[in-house]
Amino acid sequence: MKSDYHQTIYLTLLFTVICFLSLIFATGKGIGISFDDNQLVAYLLSGISLFICLSAFKVKLSRKRKTMVKTLGTVHSLFLILFFSGWIGFNEGLFIFIIPIIGASYFSFVTIIHYLEFNN
Repeated sequence: MKSDYHQTIYLTLLFTVICFLSLIFATGKGIGISFDDNQLVAYLLSGISLFICLSAFKVKLSRKRKTMVKTLGTVHSLFLILFFSGWIGFNEGLFIFIIPIIGASYFSFVTIIHYLEFNN
């Protein structure tokens, strides 16, 4: 059970890092951080997800672990919904990261669903 939990956290952390790197490379001003109105939401969601992932390593109780995984799944879903609806804007630099974003989100969702369904 412990390894499933850590696998879920690691994959969600990987997704967060990939999204953060795609934001850095998709600023339109070269490589750097740009707090445009449409990218600020993505930076906030990435920061929240990073904080939850790092604090999730300290959780010991099974019930709190499920709550952390549900929260990560919610933030992850919110990021993808805003990404595909166009609220989070990217430039040409996103196309470098489109396959890793889709792949990491798929594996992250599979492990989140597996953890929530099969671990009591």
